[in-house]
Amino acid sequence: METNRCLYWQSCCLFQLLLSFFVRIALALPAMLSTLLPAATGPLPISPRRPRLFCRSAAPFRWIASSAAWIGRSVSPGAIATGASIAGTGSSFGWDDVFRIAAEGGDYPSDLRGYFDRVRACNRGAECRSEFLPFVIEDQVAGYIHNSDVHIIISGAEACVLMMKALGISIFCANTNTIIPNRLPLYSALLGKSNVYDGGCNFLLIFTDHLRRFTDVFVMLDSNKCYSDACVTLHSSLITPEDKTRAVGHVIKSLGSLIPGIRNELYPVTRYGMTAFFSLERAAAPFFGIKVYGVQMNGYVEKGGKKYLWIGKRSSSKPTFPGMLDQLVAGGLPHGISCKKNIIKECKEEAGIPEHIANRAVPVGAVSYMDIDGQSYKRDTLFCYDLKLPDDFVPENEGNFRLLPVDQVANIVRRTEFFKPNCCLVIIDFLFRHGFIGPDDSGYLELLQSLRSGDCSRDIHDQFQCQEGDKVLLRLGRNRSIEINS
Repeated sequence: METNRCLYWQSCCLFQLLLSFFVRIALALPAMLSTLLPAATGPLPISPRRPRLFCRSAAPFRWIASSAAWIGRSVSPGAIATGASIAGTGSSFGWDDVFRIAAEGGDYPSDLRGYFDRVRACNRGAECRSEFLPFVIEDQVAGYIHNSDVHIIISGAEACVLMMKALGISIFCANTNTIIPNRLPLYSALLGKSNVYDGGCNFLLIFTDHLRRFTDVFVMLDSNKCYSDACVTLHSSLITPEDKTRAVGHVIKSLGSLIPGIRNELYPVTRYGMTAFFSLERAAAPFFGIKVYGVQMNGYVEKGGKKYLWIGKRSSSKPTFPGMLDQLVAGGLPHGISCKKNIIKECKEEAGIPEHIANRAVPVGAVSYMDIDGQSYKRDTLFCYDLKLPDDFVPENEGNFRLLPVDQVANIVRRTEFFKPNCCLVIIDFLFRHGFIGPDDSGYLELLQSLRSGDCSRDIHDQFQCQEGDKVLLRLGRNRSIEINS
């Protein structure tokens, strides 16, 4: 009987790996053909850029092959077909590449497909929301924490090797919490650490399982208690915001490398404009799925009736998106500071813009996005500002900034992935408001709506009140709710 079970799981493993390979080849075909065939007009539907095949599968395990290995291709900056885009990282392009692409003629300026690609890059994984548990604080859903099956993430270079070894790979059975015995010792990976085994196969423990170790801080409420579905909350002994901040901060430090890029910068866990429940390390925000707010500013000048945008290039030592293009001024919104004061502070720190000029920055709205990538759940809202600068203004640290015509910046956004993903949303919003994208362009309304596809238009925490004997719905968004029996 045990032998039959092993053969069954091993057969499933090989089948899912083969299916993943062929589906990803199919997904790559449109991108490959776009470099060979003339571009068609009209927008592409907005869907995650890197779809995952088994997001909450009934199967007891899951394989996710790296899409970069299957879809990745090399395209020179000077040979980009209309409608196609070139992937770029900070180490793979310089200002010369930026200028070359920016100056290349926009044969189809009304083709919005490249903009839809940039929006998709910020809104991945919507089909995987069910993998996350609500993080409830004071009867309100303040965030979401990953609680899916164990991931087995295979780097593309090793996929073929692991396929050949499939009949000998250990498989974790989430239904029974047992490990089916075989020849490869993966117990240590499954029991607590993010290890690398056999050249790039990462085994990640469920994030909530890491939190279970801290019983004096986190409490897991499941269907065996008053909830018909599980959620995560804080221990009742943590009463004040200071207590919660201190206790959760200790947990984050204890988790070490599981939360990379610690900045020692606190973000408020709150609904915008309301009192914070507590403050959380900035780097940990995506792992707890809290709503994060930031400010981004378009710094532009007008010369001879033409508009120009200042853009920057991030340092190669940045912990996130090193070397990519960026706004003139951008930053997160930390605890205890207003948007206006924050934009003035960022203006001084990032571009040397004096306060009397920064004060002229005009709030022009907001963009938002929702991005799920593995155990990370980003729910960000960016408050947008425009600042018309003097013609002779030059930012401090001029080597990291360049002034380009707006239509050329639009060409970079539309045809490349040089910009930090969320900057593209802010620039596209600027293009709408300044007439560079018009209602006669196919896909105009869809693209406009997509800039606020996160929680921007419904910035309200889901909440419930539980009274003795009542049945209450815990609302988890537009289409999901949990019935609570108190």
